[in-house]
Amino acid sequence: ADRDSLRRIGPMGGAAAAADRLVEAGLVTRFQARMLLAGKRRGFVLGGKYRVLDRLGAGGMGQVLLCEHLN
Repeated sequence: ADRDSLRRIGPMGGAAAAADRLVEAGLVTRFQARMLLAGKRRGFVLGGKYRVLDRLGAGGMGQVLLCEHLN
């Protein structure tokens, strides 16, 4: 998965819809999507490139996560 894959995901309508679209794009597995929806994000690796370290904040449109680039 790359930036183009993320761009193709497009606008998302809620957390469950976002999780479904990440699975469809091949960026996460169904299991990973369930863990993210349950709030279990620490140490999670997104797209094989980014490790989630912490949540910086959240608002009406989503969350901002602090991530480490692995490559």
